[in-house]
Amino acid sequence: MVKGRSRQSFMPFLSAFLSLSSNRFARFAITLTPEQLSLREGVRAGVITALALLPSLLFDAPLYAWSAFSCFWACLIDPGGPQRERFEVLGGFTLAGSLVVALASWGASFGPVLILPIVALIGLGCGISRIFSPAIMQLWVLVGCAGLAATGFPSQPAGALAIAGLFFGGGALASLFCLVLWRQHPYAPARRSLGAVFFVLGLMARELAAGRLRETVHRQSVRNAIERARALIRALDARHGNQRVRMRMEAALSTAERLFTALLALEHLAEAGRLVHEARVPIRAMATICHETMRQLGRYEPDFSVLRELVRSFGRQIHGDNLVQTMPFVASVTSLEAMIGAFSRRSGSEAGRKGIVWRRPGAGQWLYAARLSVALCLTELVCLYGGQGFSYWALIAALLVMQPAGHVTLIRSVERVTGSLGGSLLAACFAILLPGKAALLVVAVFLSLAAIAVRAVNYTLLVFFLTGLIVVIAEAVMPGEGIVWTRVLDNTIGSLVALLCVSFPRPGRELGERDTALRRALVANYRYAALVLSGDCDPTQTDRLQREAGIATIAAEFSQNGLPLFGGLAAQLRESKAQSGVALLKSLRCLSGEMTLYRFDMLDGLRAPAPAAAREMALYATRLEAGAPLPDSIVIPGDEVTALQGQAPAN
Repeated sequence: MVKGRSRQSFMPFLSAFLSLSSNRFARFAITLTPEQLSLREGVRAGVITALALLPSLLFDAPLYAWSAFSCFWACLIDPGGPQRERFEVLGGFTLAGSLVVALASWGASFGPVLILPIVALIGLGCGISRIFSPAIMQLWVLVGCAGLAATGFPSQPAGALAIAGLFFGGGALASLFCLVLWRQHPYAPARRSLGAVFFVLGLMARELAAGRLRETVHRQSVRNAIERARALIRALDARHGNQRVRMRMEAALSTAERLFTALLALEHLAEAGRLVHEARVPIRAMATICHETMRQLGRYEPDFSVLRELVRSFGRQIHGDNLVQTMPFVASVTSLEAMIGAFSRRSGSEAGRKGIVWRRPGAGQWLYAARLSVALCLTELVCLYGGQGFSYWALIAALLVMQPAGHVTLIRSVERVTGSLGGSLLAACFAILLPGKAALLVVAVFLSLAAIAVRAVNYTLLVFFLTGLIVVIAEAVMPGEGIVWTRVLDNTIGSLVALLCVSFPRPGRELGERDTALRRALVANYRYAALVLSGDCDPTQTDRLQREAGIATIAAEFSQNGLPLFGGLAAQLRESKAQSGVALLKSLRCLSGEMTLYRFDMLDGLRAPAPAAAREMALYATRLEAGAPLPDSIVIPGDEVTALQGQAPAN
């Protein structure tokens, strides 16, 4: 009996320990979603990198390893999608990289007198590239990495042309495999991202039906998934035979937006205690519908016969339950039926393909480019003074770590140093346990596979496998002692210099960035509220403003939360200003939820437009845009149950 009692008394303790441990792990773990893994692309990159590395190992020529690095970088920059865009990106990287490598290698032969200007120009070009699309920006950053690496191989014109030729050969080999010999389906990443959107929507619906209210987490996860899918769909070229595919994907994304809006309204009702118990049944049905939609969107030719029956049953259910607020469900049914109809049509009209958007660099871009140039020059000087043999590793670390925002650079610095240390130790273990070039070649294949597969998951994991790959290749083509710790030291130097340059000139910049992000979120939400309260006369415009308000709110939340490695509490523990920002964001989320619910209530006939409140919200937005101080709290229009008293922005 005593043994039984002790076992029973031990179980609550074990349960509490496991619950606490799992919560702590979930708080600090790396988020991973299925569409972020690119195993097929990783296998292709591993095979191509191994083929490019073979000549260097067979002929014992370390210089030939340039082809392997060029191959890997080309696989890393492959954007996926239509062939034309991929050809432009891969071809541009190969040609521009070869030219920059030749000039940098030749210029480095003149010593530090020319190395410093070359490094400064590379930093300036990479900084200005932020005015272009993410794909073009990544292209120029990797071209900059190649140029910085070439400064570590000073050569006369003939030698510089040889290095550039090796780089060009590696890029051409990767382009041949990616575009011709080993083609991936161009729309697979977009389909996976759309499936991920409906997966998180189904998860949100299931948790809402179960009574687990996590509005902030749901909003951030769904909005981020929607924007990832939107970016991939925008990359599809409408002129090259994919009009029907793009029309279908845009219809699915529009449906996801409508379902997200409906679930936000229902979750706001639940937060306010006004969601009736009978509504949980149709919410669970929405989760089932989202799961079936996710399953079909992953297929090349979806079969919506099961989904069509689920939607019909869902429509009959919401009309038979006598719910007071049915418009969130009715809008969901209408949007799902429109998506099914779009997938059943065989063609559609599309707008033409947009070219590269040219924008004039602003003061922020020029400031970031100047800081990046200074950081690279300081890194080179530190390495020259310290006698570092592989200074280009430190230069590449500084280039990749430095970001416009100081707190993001701190995150990148910690992630890169952590990943470099772990990857170097991993490579050292492989070099000790698996001596020989053949074994190291196999290791390089698996490391390049892993690096490409997790490139969209987490920067630490990418650096972890990338560092292991670089050190393994260096150990295979030019074995020597101290490479592992040299790599760690150089990464630490580059990261510290980047962190110093981004934070020292303007120590109060981070606070200004947080206030700016919060001001943008307030203005966007006030504009959205004004349009809703005026009667929602243009639903398309309202949907656009709702999306902009959601993106701005999430950006403000990330700017307020500080360093994620500390559980998002760093900024909140530093100053009371952050505490007021968090409270203001909480009220802002309540405003967004109330306005979303207000739209559906007007459709249900439960509320009427409020022109006076709409003008007041528009006035608040105008005052904030004119530079009025941030309010301590915000007013949420609504009935006496949901209205919150606060202060409007002062004149």
